[in-house]
Order: sequence, then C-alpha cells, then structure tokens
Amino acid sequence: MIDITIISDITTIIALILSIIAISYVINYSRKLKDIDLISDVITLQNNKIADIAWKIDLLSKNDSLDKELKPYNKTEPAADKSVLAIKEQNNENLASGLEGIIINNLKNQELSSSEIQALVGKTREHVSRTLKKMVEQGTLERDESHKPYKYRLISKNNLK
Repeated sequence: MIDITIISDITTIIALILSIIAISYVINYSRKLKDIDLISDVITLQNNKIADIAWKIDLLSKNDSLDKELKPYNKTEPAADKSVLAIKEQNNENLASGLEGIIINNLKNQELSSSEIQALVGKTREHVSRTLKKMVEQGTLERDESHKPYKYRLISKNNLK
C-alpha cells in the first residue's frame, strides 16, 4: 500500500513542476511584450522622422512661394547725413550675402523657431544656434521666450546694423 506521505510528496512535486512551467510561460510572454513595446517605439520614431521630413518639405515649399512673392524691401530713412546712410547700406549688403542675410530675409514677414530656420537654410543645429545667438547679441534679432520652441523675429527692419 502507498503511504499517504508519498502521495503528498508526489502532489507537491507535480504542483512545483506546474508552477515552474507557468512561470516560464509568464516570463516568455513578458519578454514578447517587451519586444513588442520596443518595436512600437521604433515605429513611432520612424513615423516622427517621416512627419519631420514632411514638415520640412512643406516649410521649404512655403519658403519658395514666399521668395517668389516677396518684393524688394524699400526702406524709408529719415533725412540724415549721406555718409551714415552709405555705411548702413554697405552693412546691409554685407549681411545679405551670408547666413545672417538668409535668416533676415526669412524673418522679414514671420517669426520662426531655430529648427524652422535650420530647415530653411540647410545648416546644422549648432551652426544656426550660434548665428542666432550672435544676431540677438548684435541687436538684429529678438528671441521670444514666452512659449517653446522659442521664436525669433527681426527687432526692426530699419535697424539692421
């Protein structure tokens, strides 16, 4: 005859084996859920990149249409010494030839964030940030920090150094 303690021990062993099998299924399922979360994160990042590219293309196409619509800026200076006006015009021409000039032209009719400006000029984030900081320090641009991302705007169209 089988002893009851042996039956109890066998039942305990079977329960332990079933518990181990159940735990292994839970661990495997948990790993699969983590893999699915990782795949979902990658898909989200890719969608964000696609949306960012589409946004940049849209911004560039808007910029192209704005460039076609923009008329040359006719500044009206108060009567002043001709030599002062000549120096200001020379400085304006120097600015218009580089990155600063491109930024100024894009900010004539609108406020833009640094990432929008970066998309328009095709330069690195660092390059654009350095240039924007310099232009703010020179008094050419003003940075609106009331909301994020910060927006940049010309202080005055007549105030170009």
